[in-house]
Order: sequence, then structure tokens, then C-alpha cells
Amino acid sequence: MKKFLSYLSSLGGLCVFIAWIWVLIAEDSWHVFRYVPSRYILCIGFMMEFPFYCYKMWHWEEYKIENRFNWVFVHILFAAILILLLLKII
Repeated sequence: MKKFLSYLSSLGGLCVFIAWIWVLIAEDSWHVFRYVPSRYILCIGFMMEFPFYCYKMWHWEEYKIENRFNWVFVHILFAAILILLLLKII
């Protein structure tokens, strides 16, 4: 189960990466997410990653250090994105 979910999560990450690259190469604009199927690939990728993250949270003791690192990393990434968006808007 763990190995299958890990592969599924990797495939989902690949889908997210493909959607991101598609937007940057095809249209050179973030607004293309509204118009092309890349948003569907992005959603499918997130849905494929979600079960593994649920498994990791369910087995907290096994992934305790990794979960804490990921939690901090996600918050730092979120703050960086907000700062970049703020700088781009102003």
C-alpha cells in the first residue's frame, strides 16, 4: 500500500509539473489556467498526491520529522508566493 501510494504521489507530482511547464511554455502567462486543459491536469495531479499525504498523516510517528519539515516548507513557500505576488501587483 505504501509503495503504491508513493508511486501514485510521484505520478501526481509529475502531472503538476507538466501543467506548470505547459502554462509557461505554451502561453507564457499564468492566466492560461482558465482556458486550457492544464488546470485539469493540475487537479488530477493534486488528487493523485492527496492519498499519500493522508497516509503519512495517519502514520504520524513513522513520518514525524518529515511531516514537520514539509509543514514548515509549505508555509515558507506560501509566504514567498504571497510576497512575490505583492511585489508584482505594486
